Amino acid sequence: MDSILRTFFKTAIEGRKDIAFQDVVDSIYSKRFGSQFTSVKQKRDKGCDGIVENKKVLAVYAPEKANLKNFKKKVDVDFGKYSDNWSATHSEWEYVYNGEFTAQMIQHLDSLKQDCCKVDINALLDMIDDLPHFRRRELAVELSINEQFIINDVLKAVVEDLFKLSEQCIEGSKPHKSPPYIEDKIRLNYDEKDVGDALKEYESVVEHFGELKDILKFYQDFEVGALKTKLIECYGKLSGNFKQRLVVLIEQFAERNKNDDYYVFFVRVVLIYFFESCVIGKRPESEK
Repeated sequence: MDSILRTFFKTAIEGRKDIAFQDVVDSIYSKRFGSQFTSVKQKRDKGCDGIVENKKVLAVYAPEKANLKNFKKKVDVDFGKYSDNWSATHSEWEYVYNGEFTAQMIQHLDSLKQDCCKVDINALLDMIDDLPHFRRRELAVELSINEQFIINDVLKAVVEDLFKLSEQCIEGSKPHKSPPYIEDKIRLNYDEKDVGDALKEYESVVEHFGELKDILKFYQDFEVGALKTKLIECYGKLSGNFKQRLVVLIEQFAERNKNDDYYVFFVRVVLIYFFESCVIGKRPESEK
């Protein structure tokens, strides 16, 4: 997750107080732990704001105004409830705070329970950073963060991952002229029965090409050239028609994110962008 998106998440979460913050914590933990997280929103919750893996009890704190005195007072009350109602059956206690822990705060938590798990705003942001891209997008929508920042973030991640694959290549591919009329290129590379679907697919990704171009501007020409060389090399090793090769390339380049539909979509954006630019696929006569 890039620093800009992280800042937007930080600002949005810090602005949530009381129940609104608990809703955010519920969403983050649900996305992170799935069925291993149980939300507790009962009025008489006996000091439990959520349970992780049926052994860890959460206490959530997001005051209107934070100071050490109020923090200690709230922590003491929360720990007392945990000790009386949950400690016998749930050995772990986690304190979740929408600000940054100070040394005095940490010291006070440790004085109550030495192995207390401490999660502040930075730990929450790290947790969000570890989420699949589509889950991060869901959370951004819930927090009213402009989706454009999510799109830029995932596009950067895709491009950076592709550059990691091509970092050993130092020679770029031959530069091309402006891409040809896309329908002609698609008809050249797809079976007639697939042309309609290919055109629809192109229309679904082309709106992100401008964003991708802006991201690529941050890289040196030789780096972009290396990426093109890697794409040409990987494409050339595959058999079958263009449609079949594209499916395999997407699977290869998505790698550990292959189950993340949002990430996979932007891998498709990058590959079709380079298809349009005649880096992969057959070139029309005007491009030879």
